[in-house]
Amino acid sequence: RSPGKVVESLTAREHLPAAITTALWLRHMLDAEFATRFWRRHVVLYDDLLRDWREALTLAGQRTAIAWPIGLEAAAPRMDRFIDARLRHFGPVGRRNAVDAMPFAGWFEEAFAALRGLGRDPSDQLQLQRIDRVRTAFRMWSRSHGRTWTEAFLHRHEIRATRPFEVPAGWHQIAKDIPDAITLAVE
Repeated sequence: RSPGKVVESLTAREHLPAAITTALWLRHMLDAEFATRFWRRHVVLYDDLLRDWREALTLAGQRTAIAWPIGLEAAAPRMDRFIDARLRHFGPVGRRNAVDAMPFAGWFEEAFAALRGLGRDPSDQLQLQRIDRVRTAFRMWSRSHGRTWTEAFLHRHEIRATRPFEVPAGWHQIAKDIPDAITLAVE
């Protein structure tokens, strides 16, 4: 999902400063990328999933050697009802925002650009080097400034507990229909 949209969403929903949500996004995505680097993986962009979930999941299955427990066409009626671009809370981020003023605004966009590149070609060494440079710079910044900076932003800020979420009845049925395990395709 676009980092700008994530920041807008968390800022609105959790009332967190944009700077904190930006740092959280960076930390999560950089750690997730590095932790999975030597595994079969695929970067699925949220916009691609909303635009054509069949294509997005087909490519993800191919790149990760996953044999989906339910065929995509068999799942299509439910998926079409579940994945609906009209339910998106935040549209395109076209304006400059508070993230641009953060000490790591460039890393934010650079990391997302590298992840998009890895979504096109998971073995692209230039994208891996690009994200490594961001990870190194963010780690150095975090070690020297992160604690003080975070305390300043969160001073007297009450982080809200996640509001109760009621699971729609249809989701329970979808979960019951999916086998407990996903099998890996044999090479």
